[in-house]
Amino acid sequence: LLAIGLAILFRLNKSAVVLASFISNPWFAPVLIYASLQAGSLLLYGTDAPLDFRELKEVFGDPDWHTMLREYLKPYFFGALLVGAALAFLSFWTTLWIARAAAARSEGP
Repeated sequence: LLAIGLAILFRLNKSAVVLASFISNPWFAPVLIYASLQAGSLLLYGTDAPLDFRELKEVFGDPDWHTMLREYLKPYFFGALLVGAALAFLSFWTTLWIARAAAARSEGP
C-alpha cells in the first residue's frame, strides 16, 4: 500500500513500483538483519546487541517475551528504520547520479 501510495504521489509506474518492492535477496538478508539489530541496539541502549548463539538458543527456546522484546525486537524495529533510511538515501542519490549521467550522455556533445 505504501509503494502504491508513493507511486501515485510521484506519478510513477505503479506496476513497476509494486514489483520492485517485492524484490529481496536472501544472501543479503542476514547482513540487513544483523545491521538493523546492531544499529537499533546502539541507538536505544548504547551497546552491541547480544548475539551469543547459546544465549539466542535459550531466549528463543523458552521465550521470555519481555527480554525478547527489549533485547531483540525493539532494537531490530528501530534499527531497520535507521538502516532502511540510510540505504534509501544512498540509493536515491546513486540513482539520481546515474540518471543524470545517462541523460547527459544521450544529449551528446
